[in-house]
Amino acid sequence: MEKKRVFRQEYIPSNKEYKFKSGDVAVIVEENKPNIKIKVDEKPYVLPYRDFIIITKQLN
Repeated sequence: MEKKRVFRQEYIPSNKEYKFKSGDVAVIVEENKPNIKIKVDEKPYVLPYRDFIIITKQLN
């Protein structure tokens, strides 16, 4: 089963190449601290693990 988390707030990473909106669903591809690989709308991204946990919440 895929692990998914939903963004609880809008988030623009420090490189500002993309933006996540509140309600976007992230599918966790690989959890390797300090970074985490995710997919949002089938596009891959890498975010800092700590930021990702703070700005998202688990989906049941």
